[in-house]
Amino acid sequence: MAPLRRSQRIATRKTYEGIESEPEDDYSENYKGKGPIKKKPRVKKIDQESDNIIQAAPKRRRLHGLLQKMAETPLDVLFEIFSNLDPVDLLRLSRTSKDLRVLLLQRSSAFVWKRARGNVQGLPPLPDDLSEPKFAHLAFDKHCTNCLRPTKFVQWESRTKYCRQCLEASDLFLTIFDGYSLFRTFVPSFQFTCTSGRRGYYCYFFVPAVETLREESKSFIEDKCKLAVWKMEKETAFRELRSHARQCEIWTERRAQDRTDELATARSERFKGVIERLTALGWDQEVKNLDFIDELRSHKLVWQPRALTERAWSNMSDVVITLAKQHKSARLRDEMTRAVEERARSFSAAYSDVTRDEPLLPIFPKPVDVVILEPFSTLFFDTPLNLSITDSLQAMWIHLPGVVSQWREAQTSELREVMKKAGLKPNINVATTIFTCTNCSEICQYPYILAHRCALWQPYENFNPEDWKAYALRCIPFGVAWSASQFTVNEESVKKVEYLVKTCGLDPETATHEDMDALDCRVICNHCSNGDPGGGQYVMRWQNAACHSGYPTANENAWTLLENAKDIKEVKSLEKSEKERWYRCYSSEKFVCSHCHVLRSRGRDLENHLLEAHLISEISADDWEWSVNIRHGPSRRGVGPLHLTSEEKSDGQVGSDGTKVVEEVKEEPVNYGEVSSDVTT
Repeated sequence: MAPLRRSQRIATRKTYEGIESEPEDDYSENYKGKGPIKKKPRVKKIDQESDNIIQAAPKRRRLHGLLQKMAETPLDVLFEIFSNLDPVDLLRLSRTSKDLRVLLLQRSSAFVWKRARGNVQGLPPLPDDLSEPKFAHLAFDKHCTNCLRPTKFVQWESRTKYCRQCLEASDLFLTIFDGYSLFRTFVPSFQFTCTSGRRGYYCYFFVPAVETLREESKSFIEDKCKLAVWKMEKETAFRELRSHARQCEIWTERRAQDRTDELATARSERFKGVIERLTALGWDQEVKNLDFIDELRSHKLVWQPRALTERAWSNMSDVVITLAKQHKSARLRDEMTRAVEERARSFSAAYSDVTRDEPLLPIFPKPVDVVILEPFSTLFFDTPLNLSITDSLQAMWIHLPGVVSQWREAQTSELREVMKKAGLKPNINVATTIFTCTNCSEICQYPYILAHRCALWQPYENFNPEDWKAYALRCIPFGVAWSASQFTVNEESVKKVEYLVKTCGLDPETATHEDMDALDCRVICNHCSNGDPGGGQYVMRWQNAACHSGYPTANENAWTLLENAKDIKEVKSLEKSEKERWYRCYSSEKFVCSHCHVLRSRGRDLENHLLEAHLISEISADDWEWSVNIRHGPSRRGVGPLHLTSEEKSDGQVGSDGTKVVEEVKEEPVNYGEVSSDVTT
């Protein structure tokens, strides 16, 4: 087709202005008036008097007003172009300029909208009661007709598009139907369930439809025949309206889901492209990290429904690589932390296996004390964390006896220094050597003080990759190394033990722990016995008496030696009964085998040891002793109050040191096999 001449194009433009257009919305007025006034472009002035003359940048082509030149394009060309668009594109074009609005909203242009509607897959057909622009507005526009707020609601039955606020405030909708009951079945309505804010189910009825039905039925409301025919016609028409509305709703939901899937696919492709670029740059280890993947996926620069171009990657690469570096640093830190913890566990397990069959005396240090001594400290802390120390430890246990001996000598020397500072003779092997723990206030005897451990509070320190020694020590059982600075010497306690040793018939200056143990004597606490209203007596071993806190001050008359053989036999029988009773319910760190003096945990560990090492299948109270590490436990108690000179025993009472009254002597067999072995140490 030959191009139109200038005069013919001008005549065509005048023809557009004379054509009446069809309104887009039934509730809006037609556009009238001339086009917008063109503003005169501003001219940039250059200072000619200035020494530095800056050349003005080339003017950018102005895009404003280009759509007005479309009116000079032949109609058949315009209609051919418009026919390949979507209805939403035509709707937007009709709102750009008055010339295009007049052109697209005239009735003769309906075929363009019809062709554009055919470009949309699955769109329901145009109903008889809607125009093409109005149908496009309901189906594709995203704004409320009344307030222009973005909304997803479309009232297809009433052919309106109102947001939630306008539904509640507009007089076009009612939440309660107040019309005639015969109108209720064919009045357009809109329903939705509110999931946020005021929760509930809402139904809005279209008021103009109710008014129209009232006016139509006013003349024959009393004629039942006409009313029945009219009602049937309205119900039939409303069924068609509702059927079409339901089709439109299904299409809208499907279109929204398709759009959601499309955006998700675009985001996934963009994210996949970012992963591929990171892998190519050598960040493949971080790409396998789920935490990094989750954070990267949710990043605003990555999770976008846009294609990943070179420009987009250059804009986000610094941010993404910085994030990858942070996760790499955290990953290496976690790997190093796990390596330190694994090394601590392996060392503790190997040390426990080596010292498992060592006797109670002499005291063996804990693994945390050994790991800080040479040559074990060099092996533990200087070996790279990516290398195992298990094989090297097997060859190094030959140095353990010497290391343990040096440790005992060093700690004993520190305890002597503590005694010197207190003004006492540093004769640490005598029975009167008594220390007090500053943390738990417990009285400790030598050499058992070397095995005393308190749950010392330590401030938690984060793992430091540069210096992980402190963290490694915390991962080893008893993470605090033994230190003599934790103990003091109480002169009052020393005097109490001196009087106790004299009561037993030995010299406090020379009597050792071994000498006192060899006596196997029992003493009576006069202070607790005198305070018993029933005249009972509190009897205990010398180890219990040395730590006994029943008498307030040192007194040479505090103790009485139990010398009657019958009474001693009765006390030992009661002690055995107490051991059997407490074995069932008391949880301690270790128990001592009476035959080889090794330490074993209560339950299966001790039972298996006695069976394998000593061929003892039925355990009795004579096969084990309390561990010296039990604080405030049965090993610190005596028995009483006892009426040792009478057959009648006092009823159950509690002594001043917390001991229970023993009513009578009953020796019941104890089935040690029933004791649970899973006891925390």
